[in-house]
This record gives sequence, C-alpha cells and structure tokens, in this order.
Amino acid sequence: MQSFWSKLKIESSKLLPSYFASVMAIGIFSIAFFLYNYNVLSYLLSYLSNVIYFALWVITVIRWVYYPRSYLNELKDLGRSPGFLSKVIATNTIGSEYMLIFKDYSLAYAFFMFGLILWIFYQYAVLSAISFNINDRNIEYVNGIWELIPASTQSVVDLGSILSPFHTYLYTLSLILFFIGVAQYIVMTSLILGRIVLKGLKPKDASGSYWIITGAAALSALAGIDLLIYLNEVNLQSAYIGDLRTIVLTFIILLWSTGTWWIPWLIYMGIWKHVINRVPLLVYDPQFWGAVFPMGMYATSSFLLIRYVNLNIPMLIPDIFILVGSVALVYQTSLMLYNVVKKLVD
Repeated sequence: MQSFWSKLKIESSKLLPSYFASVMAIGIFSIAFFLYNYNVLSYLLSYLSNVIYFALWVITVIRWVYYPRSYLNELKDLGRSPGFLSKVIATNTIGSEYMLIFKDYSLAYAFFMFGLILWIFYQYAVLSAISFNINDRNIEYVNGIWELIPASTQSVVDLGSILSPFHTYLYTLSLILFFIGVAQYIVMTSLILGRIVLKGLKPKDASGSYWIITGAAALSALAGIDLLIYLNEVNLQSAYIGDLRTIVLTFIILLWSTGTWWIPWLIYMGIWKHVINRVPLLVYDPQFWGAVFPMGMYATSSFLLIRYVNLNIPMLIPDIFILVGSVALVYQTSLMLYNVVKKLVD
C-alpha cells in the first residue's frame, strides 16, 4: 500500500495547469454572496478557497521539485499552457476576498504584488510558448482556456482598482492594463471563433473551458466597473476625466453584452454534448470549473452594473445566475472532494 506522501507526489505530477480555476470559482462566489449579504456563506467559501489555494501551491511546489521536466513540457503545450494563468486570477481573487470581505488591506496588497509578479511571468511564458513552439502548431489547440490570457490581466486590474485609494499609482497601472486586457479579449475571442468555424467541435472538445469566453468578458466588465467606482477616490488630475469615464463605460457595456451573447450558444453546447451525444454528466471533470467561475463572475458583474452603473437591466439576471451557479458550485465541489478522498484512500 502506497504511503500518503507517495500518492501526493504521484498526483502532483498529474496536476492540471488550470486547476487553480477551482479557487477562482469558489472565490468569486464568496464575493457574490458577500454582495448579496449572505455573510455566513461568504465567509465559509472564503475559508474554503484559501485552503484549496494554499493546498494547490504545496502540490505545485512538490511538482517543481520532483517533476520539473513535466511542468516545463506543459508550459510549452499550446493547448494547456494558458491554464497556468489561472494562478494569477486565483491569487487576485483571494486578494479581493481579503480586501472586500475581511477588510485586510495589508494581505490584499501582498496578494496583489504576488499576482502581478505571476502575471508578468506567466503572460510572457505562455506568449513565448505560443510564438516559438514551431514543432507542434495546430489551430485545434485553441480553446476556451486561451481566454485566461485577458482574464488574468483584468484580474490584476480589478484588485488594483480596489486598492487604488491607498496607492494612487495602482489606478494608473490598472487603467493601462484594462485597455490591454480589452485588446487581448478581442484577439483571443477571434482566435477561438476562428477555431470553431474552421475545425468545429467534437463532444470531447466541448468542455466547460469555453464558458471562460463569457467569464473573461464579465471579469473585464467588472474591472471596468471598479475603475469607475474608485475614480472619484483617487483624485486623478486630468482634464479628460469625463471622456475617460465615457470610454470605460462604453467598453463595460460592450464586454458585458458580448459575454451575454455567448451564453445561449454555451448552454446549447452543454445540451449537445450531454443530451444529444450522451457524454456522462456525473463524472468529475476539472475543466468544468471553467464553467462554474463564469457563472459567478457574470452574476457579480451584472449585480454591480445595476447597483453602481445604473444600467437598466432586470435584477432577475444576476439572481438566476447566482442560483444556477450555486447549484453548479455545490455539484463540482462535491465531486472534487469525493475524487480527492477516493484517490487518497484507495
């Protein structure tokens, strides 16, 4: 019988790059419940996301030590390397929890700086893999995970905006990164749409990761909303603040609307995969975290659009997504915990 340590080392070698999406999903729902004043649920999910976050870092470090070649090979894999950017989003989500829920500025700022370092490293590591991997190039490697490129950028913007009243320079940095993230979203979404049109999808390809198209748009809209919320608190000296507000608001509505446009297709993709093609549903698929996170993010951005931007959309929209997303969160978390316990016990 294998020891716990032996099992842990073996499992670390199999850790998907995008597994930090579990922290992203649980973390954004903790924030969403906080906005809805469900404080007990918010705190419980915050604690859970923190435990999983640090556990995943322990497993990642074990993998660095014992399986460095495997880690580097995945970093060069065009279909999986963007998944490493989930570390950036997870880190900034945890930072947002500390700032919004626990009111701990120091820890939030520490997570922001760590997230910024991760963003710089993994953005250019992934882009280098995409640019210079000349031996294995195929448009079929393009999938929803590639949307983590703009999503990671906007996660830095979101936390930076929240912290900007304490450090004004963060607002300027966040503003620049916001427009970079918008450009990245346009490019990545165009690539994904081209891949779908040119190659189509097989049932095994129709993973939850495609929901990140909506998730990245919603996160970008949320980042823009926070830029508007904290604009009045940073005393930005510019004659163009009115124009800036208009431009950011325009992109917020564009991004939120684009993310909304994708939702009916994403729902049909799930029906096509699990009903028409009869792919089993009650099987743990780590990539389904890529669907849970966007539901929470879309609910959160829609809620704040109504509350702070006064966009005249029905409150029913975020209410539905917080409800459906909560069911998906319980389903995925239960399967994950069962899968973890089963592997450790067997």
